Amino acid sequence: MKDRSRTRAAVSRSFRHVLAMLLLAGTAVAGDASATTYRVVVLPVPEGASGRAVDINTAGEVAGVVYLRNRRGYAVTWSPPDYAMRILPSGDGSQTFVLRISDGGDVIGTVNFQNASRVSVMWKSDGSFVRMATRGGDPSMTDINAQGIVVGGNDGPDGIDRPIVWTTPQAFRTLVTPSYRSASAVNDSGVIVGGPVAVTQVPHHAFRWTLNDGYKDIGDLPGGLDSSAANDINNSGQVLGVGNSDLGQRAVVWDTDGSMHDLGDLPGSTAYYPFRINNLGDVIGQTTNGVQWLWTASTGMMPIDSLIDPDDPLYGAGFFGLHGINDAGVLAAELDVSGEPSLAILLVPQP
Repeated sequence: MKDRSRTRAAVSRSFRHVLAMLLLAGTAVAGDASATTYRVVVLPVPEGASGRAVDINTAGEVAGVVYLRNRRGYAVTWSPPDYAMRILPSGDGSQTFVLRISDGGDVIGTVNFQNASRVSVMWKSDGSFVRMATRGGDPSMTDINAQGIVVGGNDGPDGIDRPIVWTTPQAFRTLVTPSYRSASAVNDSGVIVGGPVAVTQVPHHAFRWTLNDGYKDIGDLPGGLDSSAANDINNSGQVLGVGNSDLGQRAVVWDTDGSMHDLGDLPGSTAYYPFRINNLGDVIGQTTNGVQWLWTASTGMMPIDSLIDPDDPLYGAGFFGLHGINDAGVLAAELDVSGEPSLAILLVPQP
């Protein structure tokens, strides 16, 4: 583990590197998801603050959260070409948190007010923000597509969790599914996927929902606990989620023909939880013992630590936590360094 002075020097060099790279590119970061090494680039935050890059869109716009010295969390974005940090407005809220950024530049998240109430909000690409309507209870947003359609769940006045979709911030509908379900993701064609609120609810399966076909159970792996859940869907219609077999909890992809594919194993790991899938089919996730991994069709599942460029100044500096991936293969992430504030970072594949 590097000492603090070496880490700070590495961060400074890494930040100069990312600014030079982004300014030369002029637009979004570019890369190749099949590359074997990644460069660590640090996004700017105020002195003494910690940060986390939560999501990244196709234009290279990044959404995340920064914790200032007052320990409050603030939703922020970093945008090309200079990637200066912008704190998103909150009204009189005391803390804000980011969930996703769409390819249209809209951001969804939450605002926590000083009276302990919490509201779900959308920060529009024009800089404004609006509260999301609810069916009563506490809504939980999970994803937003390029058209601004948002999905999530809401426990509602009947106490039953239901998947819901917002076509605008003030207009939503409840999806007709078996009880205790939540919508996890929506693609740009409006296809919605989700699953049971808890994977341990048996037997309950991942679902796919469309306006024309309604609810469809998309099944599970054979053997093991009869429960699956969908976590994400790309614009090709590939669905990412978890299934269960005799081997335990697995990371799986449902292809457009409905077939399921187990993404494989890492040594010493027994259960897997996938986060996101991009439009090329690349997947990020973690094992239940905390190993962060990247899966591509060409490499299979690999620990992210094994993919960091050994010549990078921040190689081996700490724990890399993955959160988002775009179609250039750039990963939105955080770097936790012992004794230091966590860093909001991008992992950029090398040509």
